Amino acid sequence: MSKTWTVAALAAALMLAACAALPTPYQPAADPFSYGYRDEQIDAETWRVSFAGNSITARGTVEDYLHYRAAEITLAAGAEGFVVVKEDIEKDVTYHGVGYPAGGYISHGYGRGYYSGFGVGYGTSTLSPTNSYTGYATIRVFNQTAPAGLGTAYDANAVLRVLGPKIVRPMPEAG
Repeated sequence: MSKTWTVAALAAALMLAACAALPTPYQPAADPFSYGYRDEQIDAETWRVSFAGNSITARGTVEDYLHYRAAEITLAAGAEGFVVVKEDIEKDVTYHGVGYPAGGYISHGYGRGYYSGFGVGYGTSTLSPTNSYTGYATIRVFNQTAPAGLGTAYDANAVLRVLGPKIVRPMPEAG
């Protein structure tokens, strides 16, 4: 097979794989390096919550899932509302490429710290950025009256009611 066909076949396979991928569903992260939500209780009223989405998960979806998880935690703690004390959405840019450097392909990923491929870039190659988002929040739960001066307060039941229709859960495994 010629080198041109090899590059074309690899590019087609990458495009098909991208089309077949789905956004990260609302689910717990299986480990520290996987996608989904994580939470950690800091004290009786404070939690750290995060949601990491893959490159197909929109920033708005990451924000919605982060707030939805905060509302679930609030109700599980027996509280009515939560205050977002601190929140951040982190954008991770990964560069992927296909081309013909030194008889192979290249794929760069600087955001999460990996590099794979052959060669150092002799010949032609195309790099394209892919964005993924991770949301982080520190929340304080409360009953009846929100603590003053800490941040935006939310009614947990209202958050679940409003965001619930947007939540996409994992598909059940066939078997």
